[in-house]
Amino acid sequence: MIVFRSVMSQPLKAQQLNPEGFRTYILALAGFSFTGLLALALIDRTAQHNLALAILYLVISFLAFIACLNWQSYKQLRWEHEAAGILLDCAVLSMLLAVLSIVLTSEFPISLRYVIAIVGAAIWMIDHAARFAIDVKYLREVKRAIS
Repeated sequence: MIVFRSVMSQPLKAQQLNPEGFRTYILALAGFSFTGLLALALIDRTAQHNLALAILYLVISFLAFIACLNWQSYKQLRWEHEAAGILLDCAVLSMLLAVLSIVLTSEFPISLRYVIAIVGAAIWMIDHAARFAIDVKYLREVKRAIS
């Protein structure tokens, strides 16, 4: 964001605001996060495995989804859009880490646990890297256009 600070103060176009589209997406994922959090909190006392780390990740996920949802309501500038996107990425990553922490402490064979963890992490990293590259390319084009 610092590299593109001249672009970050630009107002968003109407199609970039799209608060309803973002809200629908965020609310659906926040629902998963909240449901998972409640379920783990309820079974944590009876589970043979310690679910504290998964619960922590789901708390972070849910709070990041809520913060992102709130920010969508009043974002107007590019930096606000990017900050909301960072919160969304943190929320999704935290949800993935909750799942992976459960898998890694499960009774699955060790090789299966690592395969699931590697595949899960790779899916998130590939998507994150692709979206980051697209954002950087777009911001470079906008920066050239306003210079």
